[in-house]
Amino acid sequence: MKYIFTALSLSIFTSMMAQEPDYVAYKKALPVISADGKIKTTDGKTVIIEGFKDPNRVIFFLVRHAEKDTLGGTNADLNGIGRGRAEALVNIFKKIRIHGIYSTDKPRTRHTAEPLAKQKRRPVEIYDANKQADLAEILSKRIGKRYFIVGHSNTIPKFVDILRGSVLEKDLPDNEYSRLYIVSVKTLGEATVYVINF
Repeated sequence: MKYIFTALSLSIFTSMMAQEPDYVAYKKALPVISADGKIKTTDGKTVIIEGFKDPNRVIFFLVRHAEKDTLGGTNADLNGIGRGRAEALVNIFKKIRIHGIYSTDKPRTRHTAEPLAKQKRRPVEIYDANKQADLAEILSKRIGKRYFIVGHSNTIPKFVDILRGSVLEKDLPDNEYSRLYIVSVKTLGEATVYVINF
């Protein structure tokens, strides 16, 4: 009996040790967006966001949720690496004002948005990915504002296309979590798109 208890205890301990940690610190270099809309990329280049300070434009920052727990099904949450990436996003946007933060109603998207929402002292507002054209139309009329949007591998590229007014983006690969779209919108359907990796 003692042997069975010891073997069972060892099995539980081994199983616990094999689980991924709740949080994995993000160690890669990050791009940084300055207060005047200049992006210092991880390879040392500088990208200037067109119309960043133009009071007649709207700037959108769009990302897919961070790395998810692959065993979580349709309501999967972030894994430890994803939580680290979500926290790291805060550092990209530290120097700029964000007027609204939006997420679909899934744990992995909400938890990607929450660290930035906390830092900016803004709520995470939930939107329906099936009605993102409606959200794009509403937000693109709020000139002079900047919005952070979190979605999915098959919704964020479509959101970018809605803002740009042309179908150019493909769904993101299943293992792609590092793409940040920046869209400077003059009017809905007329926009400049930048893609930055982080």
